[in-house]
Amino acid sequence: MWREIHGKSSSNGKLPESVLSFITSRQAAADIAAFMSVYLHQCGPVKTIDPKKLTYALELCARMNIEVNINIAYYGLRDLRAGLISFPKCSGCGAKFIYDTEKKHTNRCPFCNQSPTK
Repeated sequence: MWREIHGKSSSNGKLPESVLSFITSRQAAADIAAFMSVYLHQCGPVKTIDPKKLTYALELCARMNIEVNINIAYYGLRDLRAGLISFPKCSGCGAKFIYDTEKKHTNRCPFCNQSPTK
């Protein structure tokens, strides 16, 4: 079925466990942080993941050329709601971003390269 829809075989391996699995570059970290900021600003805190709010935020991001697919967006909101990721404000530029000391692309702000506010 995957081959019929996508024209290629499905990828091997386990499914991602968290949004951190999708952050493979500084740009990816910036894009997911931007999506989450848009979502929180436009839709409020993540109490449940409402499909209408999710697609609304994705549409707004698409208009701003923020490249985030629905899977990454869902994992980001799910992990934020569950407290699995930290989303602090940058001490340099004031933007919020996904912070994780273990990962190369999330240990500093993807926008200005500063550490988060304590």
